[in-house]
Amino acid sequence: MEVPTFEGSQGTLLVNQGPSDDYQGGKVMASYISLDDGATWTFANLVDPDQLMGK
Repeated sequence: MEVPTFEGSQGTLLVNQGPSDDYQGGKVMASYISLDDGATWTFANLVDPDQLMGK
């Protein structure tokens, strides 16, 4: 898990996955958002920096 970033009370958290037995070999991250200073987090989308899912 990456360190969350905040703009006011809204936060974004990226979760990496490990290199074995994980989705897309750990190269695609899950993005979560928080609207309450990080008390709760909700899945937002997948982050695919290397565009692996389009191949």
